[in-house]
Amino acid sequence: MKIYHQSISKLKDQRGAVAVIVAISVLFFVLGIAALAIDIGYVAATKNELQNVADSSALAGAGLLGEIYTNMSYDNQQIYDVTSDGDYDDTIFSGALDIFLAPPYATDEESIERMAYEAAIQNKAAGKNIDIMIDVNDIQIGRWDASKPDPNKFEENPIHPNAVKVIARRDSTANTRITTFFARIFGVDDLPVSADAVAALTGQSYAGPGEVELPIGISTEWFDLHDDDGSYCGDQIAFSPPTDPDACGGWTGWLLGHNDNLIGNILNNSNGSDPDPSLDSPAITAEETIFDFTNGNLSQQTFYALQALFQIKGHDVTPSGEPACGFFPDPDGDTPKVPCYKPVHWDVNITGSIGNANNPLPQMDSKKTDEQTQYPNIFEDTLRYAHRWQTGVLVYEDTPGDCAPNETLTIVGFVEVELTHVGDSSDKIVYGNIKCDYVEGPTTGGGGSFGKYGSVPNLVE
Repeated sequence: MKIYHQSISKLKDQRGAVAVIVAISVLFFVLGIAALAIDIGYVAATKNELQNVADSSALAGAGLLGEIYTNMSYDNQQIYDVTSDGDYDDTIFSGALDIFLAPPYATDEESIERMAYEAAIQNKAAGKNIDIMIDVNDIQIGRWDASKPDPNKFEENPIHPNAVKVIARRDSTANTRITTFFARIFGVDDLPVSADAVAALTGQSYAGPGEVELPIGISTEWFDLHDDDGSYCGDQIAFSPPTDPDACGGWTGWLLGHNDNLIGNILNNSNGSDPDPSLDSPAITAEETIFDFTNGNLSQQTFYALQALFQIKGHDVTPSGEPACGFFPDPDGDTPKVPCYKPVHWDVNITGSIGNANNPLPQMDSKKTDEQTQYPNIFEDTLRYAHRWQTGVLVYEDTPGDCAPNETLTIVGFVEVELTHVGDSSDKIVYGNIKCDYVEGPTTGGGGSFGKYGSVPNLVE
């Protein structure tokens, strides 16, 4: 009996010891979980802060890129190289930062890097000011293409770029790794954290009042039909006649309707002969604005108004496609400027007859200007320059398979079109070519992707 009681007493003692061991183990386990929770939360918070740094820095860099584009012609935008052009006015930057020479900078690439850097250093991550390393790893200027699969949407490229990528770090490369709290118990004293962002110039999403001059739109169906080769850039579109296989658009009277008389009044108003603000295009926002559209032949009077608008807004181009304008040498030593735009470029007596729907001038590429006669060494006597007008055109969402609208439709974006031919009233033919990679500014991005960008960027990654 005594032995039995002794055994029970020892067992109770052992149970007490096990309980203490279990309690200590649970305590260490709970402390470990708490350590992980606190440090994981700290890492997550730091990463969010670094993400803010990367976002703001990428937006600042891409914003400057968009601003630079707005001062260029379409042709110059296509050959723009950030590593060779240094036209941006760097006087906005004050003084020199530690990693920069004082402005001005030799290239726009350096200006964009500086803009991204200045945005970054305004932020902190885990209590530390963040320096963005100016090298290929942390600030990249290139092209972003939403149609490509991840992770290849962004590609570094200095030629005609549309995006800026930024990496914000707290690691061994820059800004030091973040110090842990309780994870040190497990031998983890610090951790690397980073975040990246891409800001890009995306489809134009907004046009202010009066900014759209041509009351016409292209159906999304046209882009679907012409994108089988991966690109519709440079493709021809016909706005009239509606029976043309390339036709896939419609006329609009904005919010006022879509009858022929109204469209004629809008066209005459756009040529400036008798301005009426009530006929100007209203503010237009992609995915929000809804207009009435119709597809069909314009009346003779309305088509005359379109022809006059084409003549006024466009300009002559040489056989090589260059604008037939600029400074030309004069035998007497003068350098008279031949205007690219305005009626005087075509005929000094054109003012007064343009805009008269009852008496339109003939197609401009059948005329010879005074400049051709005055400078025979530059303008051959037999040369007839073509006429072109590059302008913004609406894109509307339409039912697949329908290229002949007669209904109310939503505007989903904007596209740049170069009108190449507006016939006379007998054929009522209108042709144009789609222009891609054109930056319109200042205006916002975020609209449909139809080759025309806004100059204000959006975060895309």
